[in-house]
Amino acid sequence: MASISPGYTTTEKVRAALGVTDNEVLDEFFNQDLGTALELDLLDWYPDHAVVWAAYKAPVASVGERRAGMTLQLFSLWFCTAEIATLWLAMPQRISDGKDDMRRFADVDLKAIAENAADKRDTYRDQLLLLEDPDTILGYAQIGAASPGFDPVTGTQA
Repeated sequence: MASISPGYTTTEKVRAALGVTDNEVLDEFFNQDLGTALELDLLDWYPDHAVVWAAYKAPVASVGERRAGMTLQLFSLWFCTAEIATLWLAMPQRISDGKDDMRRFADVDLKAIAENAADKRDTYRDQLLLLEDPDTILGYAQIGAASPGFDPVTGTQA
């Protein structure tokens, strides 16, 4: 499992999103400066991505920092998936070992797969833009404590 620079996603996650194995989409397809393209794209519209990632990876991260880091991770996954999905020759249509023969994506529109990945990429881009200041996002408290202000048994204020 190789990390795609700058380390926000891995080749295995991208393969899983495409539904292919490492025998079908080789590491050479990821060596085409995919990480550079990702980082250039992020620098254009989200220049603080490295700061957000460092805050997310810190031992103690706020809810907003965790949310921003996870969204950055998902954006990176779908950015790389959309880029690889546009390489039609990357995914074999027919797989055979001499005895058995299998046709993949026979009824699937590869263009639709690429468009779906691009839509997901754009969704997470929009979410990241909404998270300009991660500390302003408050998480929902899972457990809370309350004390009544009025005691119905005695009829007095507590």
